[in-house]
Amino acid sequence: MSEIVKQAKTFVKDLFSAQGNGALGYHNWEHTEFVYSESLALAESAKLPEDEKMILALSALFHDTGFAKSYFDHEANSKLIAREFLEARGFDEARVELVLSTIDATRVPHKQADRLGALLQDADMATLSDDLALVRSEHLRKELAFFENKHFTDAEWIKHNLDFYKEVEYHTEEGKNKYDAGKEKNKDWLKGKNKQNKKADKSSLISSSRTAEMLFKTSLRNHINLTKIADNKANIMLSINAVIITFALPLLYQQLDQATHWYFLIPFFILGGTCVFSMINAALATQPGKSEGKFNPADIQAGKGSLFFFGNFFNTPLTDYSKAMKQSLANPDNMDDSAIIDLYFLGKSVGRKFRLLRRCYSFFLVGITSSAVLFVIMYVIQLFN
Repeated sequence: MSEIVKQAKTFVKDLFSAQGNGALGYHNWEHTEFVYSESLALAESAKLPEDEKMILALSALFHDTGFAKSYFDHEANSKLIAREFLEARGFDEARVELVLSTIDATRVPHKQADRLGALLQDADMATLSDDLALVRSEHLRKELAFFENKHFTDAEWIKHNLDFYKEVEYHTEEGKNKYDAGKEKNKDWLKGKNKQNKKADKSSLISSSRTAEMLFKTSLRNHINLTKIADNKANIMLSINAVIITFALPLLYQQLDQATHWYFLIPFFILGGTCVFSMINAALATQPGKSEGKFNPADIQAGKGSLFFFGNFFNTPLTDYSKAMKQSLANPDNMDDSAIIDLYFLGKSVGRKFRLLRRCYSFFLVGITSSAVLFVIMYVIQLFN
């Protein structure tokens, strides 16, 4: 190592140490030392002459020193610092310019550079292939938040890194041989994480939890079964009361001697009224709800309606329904809203059916009991008259 490189190394390390606030979590002495070390390794692989090795080493040491002055346009500041340092030590102008042009090659995105610039570009991006690349990227994330007020979620940072990995290519054969495999390994890991994040973004709250999904399926099944039970009970009441009105009441009426036994008409009419009232409530329990068969696309997008219930779309053209359904399927939140809405209104429908059935059965029990008791009372009164 030449004397000028030793002095430069000490100078740059002291420069970053003097910066002192710790905000440079990535572009600091550790990163500079890493790039310097990788530059020397690439220089050895490329079999550079000693003078070019010195130029590359100096460029690597100074390439990020501008961050110690300003976070923005650091390359220009880095070149100013390098020029002042080298000229103060009698470095000739031609080699100073060579160092400066090599530093300038590290601007991102990379542009075509000479051999020294290409080697420094590869050394600067060597961290992408390193086992600690993802740890170091977190330091850069904090640095961007501090200096540029750029804040990334975990998923956004993974996507940002993956996009950067796709853009970066190593420019020299030495760089490709040394770093490509490691970079591809890290890129594959980022791809996997990005796919997981996309899958998580697309999944709904219900599908993301097996327990929630199971509970929704069970609830929907139970509500459908309860609807069938309610309809069966309503049909039973309709059948029983229809038989009473059609056959029992006419036969009973024929047996009544209205001139002598007019008081038997009281339980007779109570029984008839009970049957009619019970049939009305049973019929209402089985009556379908009123539906227009049309939907408002804005309501669907806002999660205020469901396209999975036929009553919301049977009067809607297929093209409109298909377009709205595709938009709904593309939004996981809409899937959750549709499931919740369907379960809610199915529950309301079942509740209405059982409320009417309870009224029907309660009135039927009271009416049939009252009429039977009154018939007995009237018969006893007749015996004593």
